[in-house]
Amino acid sequence: MNDGASQREAQPPKALELLDELLEVVSPRAWLALAAACLICAAALAWAVIGSVPTSVTGTGLLVRTGGVHEVIATGAGRVTRLLVKAGDEVTAGQTLVIMERQDLLQLVEDRRDRYADLQREADTRAVLLDKELQATRHARDRDIAAARTEAVSAAKRLEWMTSRVEALRPLVERGLVTSGSIADLEHERDELRLALERANATIERTQAEELELEGARRRVVERDRVELDDAARDLAEAEQRLREATEVRTAVAGRVIEVTTDIGRVLAEGTKVLAVESTSEALEAVVFVAAVEGKRVAPGMELQLTPSTVTREEYGFIRCRVLTVSPYPVTTQGMAALLGNPSLAEALLAHGPLITVTADPLPDPSARSGLRWSSAKGRTVQLSTGTMCVAEIVVERRAPIQLVAPALRRLLGA
Repeated sequence: MNDGASQREAQPPKALELLDELLEVVSPRAWLALAAACLICAAALAWAVIGSVPTSVTGTGLLVRTGGVHEVIATGAGRVTRLLVKAGDEVTAGQTLVIMERQDLLQLVEDRRDRYADLQREADTRAVLLDKELQATRHARDRDIAAARTEAVSAAKRLEWMTSRVEALRPLVERGLVTSGSIADLEHERDELRLALERANATIERTQAEELELEGARRRVVERDRVELDDAARDLAEAEQRLREATEVRTAVAGRVIEVTTDIGRVLAEGTKVLAVESTSEALEAVVFVAAVEGKRVAPGMELQLTPSTVTREEYGFIRCRVLTVSPYPVTTQGMAALLGNPSLAEALLAHGPLITVTADPLPDPSARSGLRWSSAKGRTVQLSTGTMCVAEIVVERRAPIQLVAPALRRLLGA
């Protein structure tokens, strides 16, 4: 009997008894997967509508100072005798960097220095002779003046006595006590004394005038010699200045020497490049060269992403920049060489076709080691120097992804 009951419990329930139970069509795990798929589709649709995909132009560039690279050239032909700096040295504006030898100008300086020395000796000799002559003449004239003054004093005294004597005898002549002939002799002698006094005074004046004339002549000779010496000194200074300008090669800007293109003993022609100096007083900027075909799509204000060749973009990110200028015409080899300070690099960059020059201003970040704003925190630890080659991506356009897909869908549905 127990066996029958066990058999009834083992039989499956009837179909009518199962109508009140819920039928499980989809499991909860499947619902979760469906919800996740819907969220992903919604996110993708939202990104396709409100997101953006950049369209960029790629170029090659490098970091330079805004002051650029300045070529230091020889201002005259000559042979290099001394190099005062080497690559990497810091220099100041006006500093002498190279000493050259110019035999023609050196000979000109020596000739003018000899001429100045000869004129100086001649002037000194004439001055000594004139002083001796003036001294000797002065002694003789001093004696003449002294004698004339003695004679004048004596004549004046005798004249005074003679005049008083004549005046004293005149009443006696009127009374007949003295003859008129006696007083006439005295008057004649008085007149002779007056003439002698006048001659003595004239001698003194003439002698003094002659001494003044001699002193004036000496001053005129000394002045003439001084003018000749001044002219010779100016000629010498001019020759020395020409020698300095032609033999001392100086830099017009302060900065760092990045290249020395000459050696001691080399003979240079006028205008030959001697060194390249990069200005260190200005901020860094990016100079980028892009293909002329794509360069016309670039405009000032666009975003430029600069990746130095010393780091990887995936690990360190890029430097954020803004386009400053875009050249209207392709750059020439000479223009690029002047900008880069390296003709070989300019030729290598232009070997693949004409290029447009784009300059960009890196955004600042005082907390970064380089002072520039990076897209990643790791990039802020990188130290940069001028001349670092870089790869640049210029964002010329940003479009929603659906705008990129829509033309393809239209073509597909139209087909």
